[in-house]
Amino acid sequence: MGARRIAVTTLPPLGCLPAAITLFGHGSTGCVSRLNSDSQRFNGKMSAAVSSLAKRYHDLKIAVFDIYTPLYSLVTSPGDQGFTEAKRGCCGTGKVEFTVFLCNPKSVGTCPNATTYVFWDAVHPSEAANQVIADALLVTGIDLVT
Repeated sequence: MGARRIAVTTLPPLGCLPAAITLFGHGSTGCVSRLNSDSQRFNGKMSAAVSSLAKRYHDLKIAVFDIYTPLYSLVTSPGDQGFTEAKRGCCGTGKVEFTVFLCNPKSVGTCPNATTYVFWDAVHPSEAANQVIADALLVTGIDLVT
């Protein structure tokens, strides 16, 4: 249909989301490897599809924004980027709540300093974590505007 500058994102490490650990971790506090493997398989297939499209359409600029790697790094080594909590979100218990209705700055149990949390709620990265992820994606995005 004429689009020639396209960006797609990979799946995140789904097994590292606090909700996934709570629901599928069977009492473990670590990432759920089966879910992360599913994300990696999908990301590999998407990268292959992107390569195929790039070969087929020579004037196509397509970028794959890898959010898996920087978020996985934040979850597994939060202190490297100045975070103190990566296993639960700032809102509520941080283990199952998400959406604006259950998690907002006025929700009961919201942490006093979200900037130290990798996750805002049980599935979404915090603003501070999103900044780290965005910084990691910046170089990839340059190719789309040049």
